[in-house]
Amino acid sequence: MSQFSHCSILLDLRITQIAQRERGIPRYAAALALALPEQLPGADISYLIDPDAPLPDAIEALSQAGRIIEGPAQISSLPHLSHYLQTCFFELHKNADELFPKELAQFKPRLSTIVYDVIPWLYPEHYLTDPYIAQRYEYQLGLLNCLDHLFAISESARDDVIRVAQLEPRRVQNIYGSIDEARWARAEADFGTSGRVNEEGRRFGIKRPYWLYVGGADFRKNNSSLVRAFAQLKAKLAAQGAEPVSLVVACSLSESQRDELLVLGKLHGLEAGLDLIITGFISDSLLAHLYRHAFATVFPSHYEGLGLPVLESYYFDVPALASNNSSLREITHPACQFDSTSDTDIAEAMLRLHNQPELRAESLQFGQSMLEQCSWSQAAAKIAHYVAEFTKSK
Repeated sequence: MSQFSHCSILLDLRITQIAQRERGIPRYAAALALALPEQLPGADISYLIDPDAPLPDAIEALSQAGRIIEGPAQISSLPHLSHYLQTCFFELHKNADELFPKELAQFKPRLSTIVYDVIPWLYPEHYLTDPYIAQRYEYQLGLLNCLDHLFAISESARDDVIRVAQLEPRRVQNIYGSIDEARWARAEADFGTSGRVNEEGRRFGIKRPYWLYVGGADFRKNNSSLVRAFAQLKAKLAAQGAEPVSLVVACSLSESQRDELLVLGKLHGLEAGLDLIITGFISDSLLAHLYRHAFATVFPSHYEGLGLPVLESYYFDVPALASNNSSLREITHPACQFDSTSDTDIAEAMLRLHNQPELRAESLQFGQSMLEQCSWSQAAAKIAHYVAEFTKSK
C-alpha cells in the first residue's frame, strides 16, 4: 500500500475556466494540478470545476490524473477529504462561501490557498483608490487568518503576505513554481510551419541583435524607464564604436500606450521600427522565436510575484537582467541586477552584459540552477509533504 493511500485532496480549478485562461494564475494552477499526482501516488486527488463554464484546456489530462467534481454540490459525493486547496484566493467578486464551499464542512478538511502576491497593499495609491475595491481586498485579506496553511510562489511573496496579513511565519511556505515547458516546446515546433507566424515575423523585420522585454503595461512593469535606459545604452555603445542593437518590446498594449512609448523613444533619439520595436500581442510561436534569438532579456519591474519571463529566458538559453527587488532578486544572478528606479543603473547593467562575455555565461549557469529549483515537481512535492504529514497526524 502506498504511503499516500490515506491522503485525499481537492483542488479548486475554477480559475482555469475564465476567459483569460492563458494568463499566469490559471496556467500556474493547471500545471501544479497536473504535477501533484506524481508526488502523491495512491492518493485520492479531485479537481473542482464549474459545470456551467467552458471546460479547462487540460480537462483530458486532469480526468486521467484524478476525479473531476462538477460544482460544489458534488463535493458531498467524495468518499473522504482531508485537504482543500484554493488555487486563486483573491477573486474580488467571491465571498468566503464561494471560495470555500459549504459542502466542505462535512469533511472538516485543512483549508489552504496559493498566494501569488499582495501587490494592491504594496501600491495602494494605484490599486486601492476605489473604496469598493479596497473594501473587497480588505475582506479577503482578513480571510487569510481563517486558513490552516498558505503556499507562496516566492520568498518575497511569502515575506510580504506574512507582513501585510500579520500571519505566523510557520503558516506560510514558499513553493515557487515554473514555466510551461510543454507550451514552449509546442510553440518552437510550430514556428516555421505556420504561414501566419512567418507573416507575423516579417512585419517587424528585426535587422540587428536585440534586447527583448516580455511583460505587460501595468505601471509596475516600468516600461518607460526601460525605453529611457535603452536610449542611454544606445549612446554608450555608439561611443565605444560597438555594433548597434535594438530593443524589442513584446507586450500587449493599447494603441495609446504604444504611441506613448514610441513618442518617448523618439524624444530620446530612438527610431521606431529600428531602435525600438513594439510587437503588441503575438503568437506563442513568434514569442518563442524572439526569446530563442535574443541577445539578452531585461525586466525592469518594480515588483513581481515570481517573474516567469525571467525563467522563460533561461529556458531558451538567453541571459537575463532584472531589478534587484521582490522575487526578481531571488531568480536573477546578483551581478545581473539593477535599481529599477534608476534609468542610468539599468543602462549600466545592460552595458556590462555587452562588455563582459563571461557575465553572459554566469547568468546562464545561474539560470539553469534556478530552473531546477523552480520546478513543478519541487512545488508539488512540498504540497504533497504537507498533505501527507497532516494525514499522518490525524
